[in-house]
Amino acid sequence: MIIGKYYKGLEKFEDIREIRKQVFGQELGYSDALNFDGLDEEALHAVVYLDAEYTKPAAVGRLIITEDGYKIGRIAVKRDARKHGYGDFIVHMLVDKAFQAGAEKVIVGARPEAILFYKKIGFVITTGGYMEAGTSHTVMVLHKQDLCKNCQSESSVQL
Repeated sequence: MIIGKYYKGLEKFEDIREIRKQVFGQELGYSDALNFDGLDEEALHAVVYLDAEYTKPAAVGRLIITEDGYKIGRIAVKRDARKHGYGDFIVHMLVDKAFQAGAEKVIVGARPEAILFYKKIGFVITTGGYMEAGTSHTVMVLHKQDLCKNCQSESSVQL
């Protein structure tokens, strides 16, 4: 069983913290100061659980509003839960919430190894980028109208 759940701010943050510490802290070497940057209190968080009791978190991500618009980030999947589509599920949950809230586009800063992942979802590379924790991040965007075009083209496929 897979259950997606949303939390506002620091509600149920221990589940989010556990996964982010494992992925961003232990695996990628991010400091706690960078990993937990003060934006979590205002963020909408998504968590994928593997049980109906909400005791087995597998993946997390957040949605924040910046001066550039709606931005998803801190997408993390526990090592033993990878290759099951949970990261994709988290991104779709957050993108859906952003578009429901009125966003016309959603932005993500992708590490080099995540660019293909986001491209498969429909994000495209924009100009610019930035460095974070010694790693380059490519700015990618998903426009609402492009997502709708992808859905229409996929639904018109004949089997």
